[in-house]
Amino acid sequence: MEGKCILPKCGHNVSIRNDPWLPNHPNKRPVWRVADPRLQVVIDLVHRTQGIWDQDLIQASFNNDSARCILQLPAPRPDGHDQLIWASDAHGLFSIKSAIHLNLKRCPPNMLSRDKLWQQLWKFNTQDRLKLLL
Repeated sequence: MEGKCILPKCGHNVSIRNDPWLPNHPNKRPVWRVADPRLQVVIDLVHRTQGIWDQDLIQASFNNDSARCILQLPAPRPDGHDQLIWASDAHGLFSIKSAIHLNLKRCPPNMLSRDKLWQQLWKFNTQDRLKLLL
């Protein structure tokens, strides 16, 4: 799912390669400069003794955009819990409205305009209280 992202607050179970864990990166995953097989989970990018990102390792392993996105995140902590967020929303919360906006971004320009889509949704024959969830 394109909008979901894992915020690594612990990082022991978040795969660097496979999991979407960079909310501010277009692919939600880092782009490798040099793949290092020793780096498997996000916690591997943190200094073991200092508890901060290993900046040298990150900058050597990933391209500049990916390294910048990683270093903008708070470093995972041993007592943290990884959190599933909706990266398509500024607050990380899923809503039908944000999912529709995400889908509209992928539609070709000749598809329904955003205003027409909302008009059709509001005209939909359903209870008004359900429309408020949009």
